Amino acid sequence: SQSFGIYQDEIEDVVLRIAPEGAAEARGWRWHPTQSFEDQPDGGVIVRFRASGMRELAWHLFTWGEQVQILAPQRLKAVMAGELAAAGRALERASA
Repeated sequence: SQSFGIYQDEIEDVVLRIAPEGAAEARGWRWHPTQSFEDQPDGGVIVRFRASGMRELAWHLFTWGEQVQILAPQRLKAVMAGELAAAGRALERASA
């Protein structure tokens, strides 16, 4: 119940902003047992929870594409950037 998935590491406060077009789906998704939602004036939603497993969370956030913005923690942003860079390198190798 502490991690986003199966990976365990430092527990952190996660804050995600979901764009209006994904808000209904986000509200129906069980992000974590500690989740809370905050409706935004534009129809988007802020999702908050405390969890570990930032790498697994980053992998999941890929499925949301441009509908999600990571507001916190900074480490999740860094993990996501690292995963994006790794994917880009793999794509470049495949194109060579």
